[in-house]
Amino acid sequence: MVSTKIKYLHPSRHTEVIITRLRFGKCCLNAYLHQIGKHHDGLCHHCGKPETVTHFLTECPNNATCSAVVAASKKLNLRPTVDIILSDSRLHNIIMSTLDRKI
Repeated sequence: MVSTKIKYLHPSRHTEVIITRLRFGKCCLNAYLHQIGKHHDGLCHHCGKPETVTHFLTECPNNATCSAVVAASKKLNLRPTVDIILSDSRLHNIIMSTLDRKI
């Protein structure tokens, strides 16, 4: 059963779309692109590990978005987990300002 209630609203439609795609895991990260046959191996270009939402937001040492999100989480005294990151609007602005690719 699917709810018709909107779970996330943001004044910027673009931000709303990006955060929702990350929450669902249906975005242009390599692991998902590999699942749908659009990427050859699904690995991160920076470190060679599967590029999942978790990896992109919390684990990749060479990704500017990850570094900024983890640093901001620590500054705000938040655990840098995907659930917390994708539910805190203060971190959404960090994600949007550091994205350098299509999500």
